Amino acid sequence: MPARPLDYSRASVYLDTSALVYAFESAQIGAPPQLASGHGLLAMVEDIAHRQNLIFSLFHLLELANYGDHQRARAILAWLDGLPLVWIRDVKRIFSDEDEFWLKKVAGHQSPTPVAPFAPSMLSTFEGLSVDDSARLLGSYTLPQIFDSIKMPPR
Repeated sequence: MPARPLDYSRASVYLDTSALVYAFESAQIGAPPQLASGHGLLAMVEDIAHRQNLIFSLFHLLELANYGDHQRARAILAWLDGLPLVWIRDVKRIFSDEDEFWLKKVAGHQSPTPVAPFAPSMLSTFEGLSVDDSARLLGSYTLPQIFDSIKMPPR
């Protein structure tokens, strides 16, 4: 999975999971006519990934894990796995870091550490992993494999 660091000279785009699903499904052979309006959306997402910063998060993975059609979710993740994604850290952790930054700023700390919302890699987005979980995730080096380890049971 080709992760890349945030390039501040490029625009950053965070698409919700439904937009990624719609892009993928509208480009499939034999897609239903109601998806025709999404024709070209897949190419646009790929263009964003290559020319801009396509932001991806654990929320995308978790939403796809709860998607229902696990085969389709795996196919979507296999497509995304081939794109250079910019990973964002866990939002709760970002908020906590922002709280700490501003508290230090208000308290007069000379140089509080700026908040870094973007992660250098997918694995670094998983904070607080146990040794066993780390080993399991290191063995899962593609998005579909990670999906298989976190997917929700069918309802």
